[in-house]
Amino acid sequence: MNTFICLILSIIIIFKVSPVYSEINQFDSDLSIWNTKIKIAKKYLREAADLLKVGEEKKACIKQKKAGMYGVEASTSILKIFQEEKVDFKQIELAKRNLQRWEKLKNICN
Repeated sequence: MNTFICLILSIIIIFKVSPVYSEINQFDSDLSIWNTKIKIAKKYLREAADLLKVGEEKKACIKQKKAGMYGVEASTSILKIFQEEKVDFKQIELAKRNLQRWEKLKNICN
């Protein structure tokens, strides 16, 4: 009888904790995407700036486009986090403006 009660309690705990664990995993995943993508975007942006300094406009444009693509992915991820966590409206608006900036940067060399 005790084993049966323990089994039932274990099942109840698992089903109660699983949705919370899933939400934490999604948050961690989105945050990881943000961290990874923004680092890559910044790297490409620095490379583009260096190329522009030496007059390599076409190569700089390619790097800038890549920076924009990664920046868009990063900004989309952080915006999703902010919206799901119901962060301050100003922070959400700032994230939206940053997303727009990355979009412009991505498309400026077309």
